[in-house]
Amino acid sequence: MTAPVAITGATGRVGAALIRALLRAGRPVRALSRRPQVPQDGVEWVRGDLLDSSAVGRLVAGSDTVFHAGGQLAGRPDEVERSLVEGTANVLRAARHARVVHISSLVVLDTASATSPRLIDETCPLEAFPDRRGAYTRAKSAAEALARSASNGHDVIIVRPGLVVSAGHNAIPPSIGLRFGPCVILAGPRHARLPVVHADDLATGLLCALTAMQRGEILHLVDPMPVTRAALLRRIAAGMQLTVGIPASAAALMLARRAAGSRQARVADAAYRLLSAGTPHEWSAGRATAIGWRPGALAAWLAAERS
Repeated sequence: MTAPVAITGATGRVGAALIRALLRAGRPVRALSRRPQVPQDGVEWVRGDLLDSSAVGRLVAGSDTVFHAGGQLAGRPDEVERSLVEGTANVLRAARHARVVHISSLVVLDTASATSPRLIDETCPLEAFPDRRGAYTRAKSAAEALARSASNGHDVIIVRPGLVVSAGHNAIPPSIGLRFGPCVILAGPRHARLPVVHADDLATGLLCALTAMQRGEILHLVDPMPVTRAALLRRIAAGMQLTVGIPASAAALMLARRAAGSRQARVADAAYRLLSAGTPHEWSAGRATAIGWRPGALAAWLAAERS
């Protein structure tokens, strides 16, 4: 009998796509959820959350594969950090005898310090000042550090996806800009490329990583198709009747670089966050392509804007 694949964050965008991909592959799934779920063939639901060590234990019992995509993303900063960090510790502790695929984030990387665009790949330095970028970056950085440490003795691999999009995706992410009523103030140049991946492509990439990566390895899943900030905003904002505000030009980023050294912490940190989101880097998909990842859902999702 095939052991079930355990999934945290199963009701989120990433987890739901992963469940669909696993069921198509004929793998039974055991999924963690804080709320009751509609019964589904091939899926066993475990009631609980990441901070409940007994629920996490029931989730991973007898499983040889654990995808850790869970964690609270909204709410008070202390709640977000506890869910992401303590929750990751619970999963790693319970899943010592399984292969753990830890789904991290590109926010753990240093994208602010370079004064000119550079190629971002798996060798990019980590963010040295996660505190300056807020609770989410701080928590994701701490959670990934736990996963990297665990990989020294256990079978853990780390996947960092780009900005995840899918049908029904209608929130403006901070990497695009900040919404003020009908306006969006862009976080960087309009035509800068953003690292994007469709949820369905991410799911297939995670299955590729599961079989192709070695313990301790890190993989970025970013669609190789160039997607600019302006194009992504148009697609997400389709039907929302938004008016784009002022883009952060090269001059604005230069001023932000100066302000990041301000003695006023709020000014300095706000400028640092703008630099982290707005500097127009290039994003490599070379390693993912080398292990056989062939994304295609993003192109179809973008094309839906014109249909």
